Amino acid sequence: MPAKLPHNCQACAKLSAPQAREKNCWDDNRCPDRRSYHRTKAATAIRRKERRQNAAIGQGLGSATEQTDSIVPKVYAAELCLWINLSNNTIHAIGARLYCGSVMKDRIEARHCLGMTKAQLQESGRNILLALSTKHGISLVTFRVTREFDASLCPLTDCHVY
Repeated sequence: MPAKLPHNCQACAKLSAPQAREKNCWDDNRCPDRRSYHRTKAATAIRRKERRQNAAIGQGLGSATEQTDSIVPKVYAAELCLWINLSNNTIHAIGARLYCGSVMKDRIEARHCLGMTKAQLQESGRNILLALSTKHGISLVTFRVTREFDASLCPLTDCHVY
């Protein structure tokens, strides 16, 4: 079993590329691959699990899978996007995306949440899921993936911090 990657590599993956290159531990041979791995590992694990499940279902069916493609419902997945201030480990902004398969169907634009309590942040997450569920007529219980970005990459044009 491979050795666990250092914690600083996980933290470095959340930074922008120029910020990561400025760190003392940067190595041109290893770091780009490690950063890419940490940014995409949750989505890769989900895709791998879905492929395994689809392969198990599809074994022995042959051409019958083509006939059932129209019967199988499309799978919706919600992705929570957090912009985190790494210096004090606070959540700077929150947003979400809704995917149907690999196609993005909807997006909740990021909004600042500085000064919000943990309970208020959790309530915002529930409200986002509820809004996406009612808008698209589906039932979303949890976010399937959580993506974390550095707060300096905040997408809001009127950002009062950066």
